[in-house]
Amino acid sequence: MNNIEKLYLAIAAVLIIVAVPLMIDGHILGDATIGLARVLLITGICFVGASRKTLGSLQKTQ
Repeated sequence: MNNIEKLYLAIAAVLIIVAVPLMIDGHILGDATIGLARVLLITGICFVGASRKTLGSLQKTQ
């Protein structure tokens, strides 16, 4: 796993860690944060999916 892939996973972890409290505490911080939390969570999941570690088994078969 090279540095870019590690960076993708690190960014994904940060985005997901930030999104979860915003989603859970939406009633405390206001309902306006729920939309932002959704975007951050989806982006974090996309970064996880884009890493070669996740797609490694698919790339070996091709």
